[in-house]
Amino acid sequence: MLKFLSMLILMWRVLAKVPTDEERKTILECHTKLREHVNPPASNMLLLNYSVEMEHLAVKYFADCRPPINREPFRGTSNLLMIGRSEKSRSVQELCKVNGNFYDYEKDQCSGPCLVHNLMVWASAAEVGCASKVCPNEFDSSKSKYALVCIYKLSDPCLTGRPYDKGKSCSRCPDGYGCLRNQCYKGEPITTLVDMTTTPIGTVV
Repeated sequence: MLKFLSMLILMWRVLAKVPTDEERKTILECHTKLREHVNPPASNMLLLNYSVEMEHLAVKYFADCRPPINREPFRGTSNLLMIGRSEKSRSVQELCKVNGNFYDYEKDQCSGPCLVHNLMVWASAAEVGCASKVCPNEFDSSKSKYALVCIYKLSDPCLTGRPYDKGKSCSRCPDGYGCLRNQCYKGEPITTLVDMTTTPIGTVV
């Protein structure tokens, strides 16, 4: 029995994965599309870039199948954590299903689950990186639970109030920023992938 449990623990540790290149593209596009079409329009929405640094933090965040006690490495960031009972729960495609149906911007109130949506459209989020994890089910050792973690780098890490300022798209971009897909960007927009040459694709322990 002890050997069996040891094998399970090892398996859970090994099954911490970073996204493939294609999944990274999907993560970025799902965020970009959601931020592009917020209602009412956003005047100060930054264009997100995918970050290997944030991806590595996502791996660390749920490495032991629970949020970290030491939050110092995550200063200036915020996290999105989606946990479910099926394999698809950790699929990056789940991010594409998020919408703002339960969020009332004018009242700044949620009539249902909307915290994930609000974080995905937080205007000051400049970078995002994600990882997935298979974890033990504390209620049934024969089953697993599945987690998708995304870490966001925020220019304003204080998540209070509305996620963005409403107004004409890009009308309140920082000086020197352009406008692409209703979002503010500086320099050459990275809308697909950053350089992944130093990032391992596959399993991360």
